[in-house]
Amino acid sequence: MKKIRGLLVLMLWSCILLAQSEVDTIIVTQDVPVYAKYIFNVEEAGMVKSNVDSTVMSKNIRSSLSTLLSENTPIFIKTKGNGALASASFRGTAASHTQVRWNGLNINSPMTGMVDFSLIPVFFVDAVSLEHGGASIASQSGGLGGVVNLNNKVQWSDPFEARYVQFVGDYHTYQEYASIGFGSKKVQSKTRFYHSQSKNDYPFLNRQNFDHIDPNTGEFIHPVDTYKNGEYLKYGLMQELYWRPSDKDVVSACYWGQYADRGIPTVISNEGLEDTNVNNQIDKVHRGVVQWKHYGEDSKIEVKTGGSRKQLFYTLKNQVGGNGATNAIDSKSIAYQLQNSVTYSTKFLESFYFTGSVDLNKSWVDTYETVKKTGYVEDLDVLSVYTSLSKSFGERLNVTGQVRNEWQDNVYSSPIWFVGFDFKVSKAYGLIVHGSFSKNYHRPTLNDLYWQPGGNPDLLPEDGHTAEFGLKGVLGDGDNHLKWSITSYYSDIDNWILWIPSFKGYWEPRNVKNVISKGVETQLLWNRHWGDFNLKIRGDYAYTRSINMEKSGIWGDESYKKQLVYIPVHSANLWFRFDYKWMNISYQYNYFSERFTTTSNEPNVRQWLYPYHMNELDVGACLYKKGDRMVQVKLTISNLFDEVYHSILFSPMPGRNYGVTMILNI
Repeated sequence: MKKIRGLLVLMLWSCILLAQSEVDTIIVTQDVPVYAKYIFNVEEAGMVKSNVDSTVMSKNIRSSLSTLLSENTPIFIKTKGNGALASASFRGTAASHTQVRWNGLNINSPMTGMVDFSLIPVFFVDAVSLEHGGASIASQSGGLGGVVNLNNKVQWSDPFEARYVQFVGDYHTYQEYASIGFGSKKVQSKTRFYHSQSKNDYPFLNRQNFDHIDPNTGEFIHPVDTYKNGEYLKYGLMQELYWRPSDKDVVSACYWGQYADRGIPTVISNEGLEDTNVNNQIDKVHRGVVQWKHYGEDSKIEVKTGGSRKQLFYTLKNQVGGNGATNAIDSKSIAYQLQNSVTYSTKFLESFYFTGSVDLNKSWVDTYETVKKTGYVEDLDVLSVYTSLSKSFGERLNVTGQVRNEWQDNVYSSPIWFVGFDFKVSKAYGLIVHGSFSKNYHRPTLNDLYWQPGGNPDLLPEDGHTAEFGLKGVLGDGDNHLKWSITSYYSDIDNWILWIPSFKGYWEPRNVKNVISKGVETQLLWNRHWGDFNLKIRGDYAYTRSINMEKSGIWGDESYKKQLVYIPVHSANLWFRFDYKWMNISYQYNYFSERFTTTSNEPNVRQWLYPYHMNELDVGACLYKKGDRMVQVKLTISNLFDEVYHSILFSPMPGRNYGVTMILNI
């Protein structure tokens, strides 16, 4: 391993020396649009929205979406490590309360209601934006925490572009990404491909075990073990086609296919890491969406249809004496989704804005477990009608109101709504005060309703009310500016769904909790440019209190007025990038406070995850640049200070590790 690290460092510095000798006069800058002032959009009055900076996207080009969101947004990602399942907690809510949309197509699983962010490569996405809390109603229901929007964008001005990215890192990790795009001002095509694999066999200090006790100090001597069954193989293809028959019309079609084969790591325990059982999961996904957009004088029509097919195969093999590996679980499921929508928006009477949409979605699931011979086959139809009316009062005040009505299997649900305002306090400093009130709900997932055994068809939707208030502003303009925002929120969520043990001998979901989620989100972005130097700094801080406020009546339940499990009260990130001519340095810092793994918030060392700090350093250089052609290399040092930490109980994360990335643009 030391030889590999030395080779990586030698490669990087030899590249830097080459760059000094051949291209020391080239100034490499990112083609990043800079918007110094907040857009005072009347149709988004009161909404809290944020975007992941395009420079940050570029820095994470070989990462999964779980890494991008965890390091650069207020969203907390719970994961077992690289390649493993990664779920989100947005504003202290559950994983199913974060809705994810790709080019307007919802990609949450109809079975579990959640998304595995480790399966989404950043390379397949051009823009990532967040709708916080009540702002999610404009997209769909169910986003009690918020919505993550993933979009692909067309560049009509590019007749040809090609990119190749290769990464080699510790723990036998290899990644390749490639894209090629070509076309004209009327037609564009772009194809993307990625391949990622790793043995993921990193060493770690096993604090749950000890070899012996030091006779002099009395301290436990913990062994160094190797992470087992964490290997993965992932690859995928995305094809985009765009057609512009006129200046007012755009037609697009996008396909996304993906395959993942992953071992599910064995948790560490006092019994050690013996190969007594092996978990494995295979995911196969196909998604597609077709859109037509028509732009009028003061109006816009958008028609969209799309669908997905996802297969999941999960097996658990136990070692049985004399019989070898025997299937304890062999589960197969297939989920289909079909989504259609029509949206019309217009401006009238100079200061009024109207948006209306109709969505018709259908989901159906077929799942079966061959060992216990259990499963279910169910479908779900949802009709959603959305209307929004906004008005501007002069140049300082914008107000908007939104209502969404839904029918689930022809049964009407109570309407959800959003009312918000933006008030421009200062034009000179772009200071805006914003606030909103909203109601939202989240329907039970198909697993909640029909899982065998345990599904509960009598579950009620989770019902939430949210109030938000905040400030945002800008100092400076152009390449030199400071952009900031601060938002406070308070959410009261009833009928929170929780899976709990039943007297029948298995777990089942119930509406048992009232949860108060409250907190503060802040964001800071500073850009400074002078001569050949460019400095960009951005950071987020989130204070999140997500507390159970209802006594369940279940014997032994001590969760009343306690923080929900795996949700940190404090989280923060800081990122800066410094560019000078042909080289750049970036540094990423993340902090997460302690997390409890039991509803009683017991501070027992075996039920409590201590706070941790993550540090990552990137050193990059441009070896060649001529026009749009460019060759770059980058050395990445992750977990810079070799911190020992866990994101999930009994799932150790890797220590300091190294990798080299090469990027070729043609």
